[in-house]
Amino acid sequence: MSKELQELRKQIDKVDEQIITLLGERIKLVEEIAKIKEKYKLSTVDKSREIEVLEKNENLAENAGLGGAFIRELWEKIMEYSVSREDLLRGKRSRTAFLGPRGTFTEEAAHKFSLNLPSEFIPVNTIDGIIRGVERRRFDYGVIPIENSVEGSVTATLDLLAEAGEDAKICAEIILPVIHFLVAKEKIENEEIAEIYSHPHALAQCRSFITKNLPHIKLVDTYSTADAAKKVTTSEEINIAAICSKSAAQLYNLTILAESIQDLKINATRFAILANQDEETINSNETYKTSIVLYLLENRPGALHAVLKEFATRQIDLTRIESRPTKKTMGDYLFYFDFIGHRKDPVVKEALEGIKKYVGELKILGSFKRVL
Repeated sequence: MSKELQELRKQIDKVDEQIITLLGERIKLVEEIAKIKEKYKLSTVDKSREIEVLEKNENLAENAGLGGAFIRELWEKIMEYSVSREDLLRGKRSRTAFLGPRGTFTEEAAHKFSLNLPSEFIPVNTIDGIIRGVERRRFDYGVIPIENSVEGSVTATLDLLAEAGEDAKICAEIILPVIHFLVAKEKIENEEIAEIYSHPHALAQCRSFITKNLPHIKLVDTYSTADAAKKVTTSEEINIAAICSKSAAQLYNLTILAESIQDLKINATRFAILANQDEETINSNETYKTSIVLYLLENRPGALHAVLKEFATRQIDLTRIESRPTKKTMGDYLFYFDFIGHRKDPVVKEALEGIKKYVGELKILGSFKRVL
């Protein structure tokens, strides 16, 4: 080995030592920040601050001739470790992410799931952001809507679960009754209302009430029912209303004009709880479900029937079957199955092994039980 190479490697070793020393100093500052956050009961995760740091360092890297994407990925890892250090100092609380903003039905489901767990609740703007956060261990749990009894499956959730890595599994499910409220800044009569804000699904679910009581009202779509409540609160107008949950009405201090206005009184949403692993332990007194997604080996007559037969011959109860396009070519589909039983049950293991000869890809999304 040449002396020149040895000298350069020694210099690299010194730089590495400096990097480690600086990272140690950074962690000490993180620990001081953790003490302040605990003192004032602030959230461990500050999303806006994280975005600010990532963008700043990415720009610094690019200006220095380094790869911005590489530095961003490196700093994401550093911040993940920083969050874990803060948690350690503050006493571990589970970080539960939900589809935000605050006041949504998803937040209500998150609170019900974490009823007996010391938890920090973190609103996230996208389902993809929740799944990736669970995969990267930024969140201990993620709560996402998967199906509504009126509107059907949340297709974005199904597509993203199929693409998710092995570190995001369904570990539980919650079915939450959906009760819609008509709210405004203050008590006003129906004829005084000019506009109603809400999520398109909520407006559709309250169509009969609106047609009967507010036939000429302008309907305005919003990102979520909670966002609709927020718009009413921040508006200077008093003649606008929102359709939202009771928790959103309370959060934004709004007056309830009418309650339970959904067309179907039996209206519920099923939420999936994500974690790094699914329900591992089997309790003989509990009923479990398993969700899978598969891609048929070839499109031939009887291919799907052959898969279904593997379940039928073993008396496994299928509770849901659904297809979604692969988005690769027309007529190409993924199939989603929910069925009663745990993936570790001998009869379920047999069925899953049996269908492998008919499928090109099989992914277990998780085995779980219902919390509520």
